[in-house]
Amino acid sequence: MTNKEAIIAEIQVSQYSDNAITKAMLDLDINPEEEYVKDNAKRVAIAAIKVLRSMLSVKSVTEGGYNITYSISERIDALNAEYGLLPVVEVPKPSIKARSLW
Repeated sequence: MTNKEAIIAEIQVSQYSDNAITKAMLDLDINPEEEYVKDNAKRVAIAAIKVLRSMLSVKSVTEGGYNITYSISERIDALNAEYGLLPVVEVPKPSIKARSLW
């Protein structure tokens, strides 16, 4: 597994920006094509957090008359906790809005 593949595994999101991953790796002096080793775990996690932060736009789904709003902040929180990093941004938790009659 390469460092880049390790970051993709960490972000756990099916749609991601390849450019965002490459930029995060370059910012942290991580070679995307090098074989991933455990010593890179924290730097890979930080790169994953940078990618996830670039994807923080709030998304929503409407189903059965309910609008469900969510974000990827929980994955960022999990990575922060796992590697002893401080939260960088405060983001809202998922919420369900009132049911639409139409």
